[in-house]
Amino acid sequence: MNKEIFRKFLRENYPEKYNSYLQVFRHYLELILEINSSINLVSRKTSEDEYWTKHFLDSILPHNSVEFSNKKILDFGTGGGMPGVPLKIVFPTSEMYLLDSRGKKIEALKNIIKKLDLSGCFTIVSRLEDMNESWNEFFDLIVCRAVKIIPKYKKNIIEIVET
Repeated sequence: MNKEIFRKFLRENYPEKYNSYLQVFRHYLELILEINSSINLVSRKTSEDEYWTKHFLDSILPHNSVEFSNKKILDFGTGGGMPGVPLKIVFPTSEMYLLDSRGKKIEALKNIIKKLDLSGCFTIVSRLEDMNESWNEFFDLIVCRAVKIIPKYKKNIIEIVET
């Protein structure tokens, strides 16, 4: 059921790229499931069918609200690469930076990026608060999911999204 909801969304919003996007998302799911058995990228309680809406669709839903094409985007607290990897799939001209403090997750994401052939997708092992303060001038957009945002950064994130 969830996969059909996702397929319908792709078909309606990306008809010319529907088949290629669906193929990449299938491959992404296979890689996550394979890696997730040894490195906890995404909650293991999530069923395979739930990924389509709970993670993939949720990651790309703001596609009509925000212009992601040709932007430098930071996905902090990326975990299994969401929302960054799904956004990179549907906005291939974006430059995506996936930030997570856990080296194991970033190493797994490097492997996923390579296998999905996502050019312009980079990884950073760090915590946002440990990065050089100039980060907020480097990125056009900052995205995250299920991450607690420290109050000191909320203002910066809102300003960057609104520019």
